[in-house]
Amino acid sequence: MKVLAVARVNLKRYFRQKSSIFMVFVLPMMIVLLLGSMAGGASTPEVGFVGPEGDGLADELFTLIDQADGVDATRFDNDDDAIRQILIPVLLL
Repeated sequence: MKVLAVARVNLKRYFRQKSSIFMVFVLPMMIVLLLGSMAGGASTPEVGFVGPEGDGLADELFTLIDQADGVDATRFDNDDDAIRQILIPVLLL
């Protein structure tokens, strides 16, 4: 119980100062908003789908993902093609 008492006293001391409240809550939120606005607006997530052609369940799942609002689905023949599609843009940065 001494630990809780010590923690309570320290939190009271810490939040008694207005600058502490700014540094803990306001400043981090401002930084997140600033960086988020610099990164751009909303984007459409791209989903890579690897599944065998002609498999009824895989075809149905791909169709559901592709028809979902706000998702751009791409079908790949194998894992290597999907990985290559991910890695090439990253390596070009």
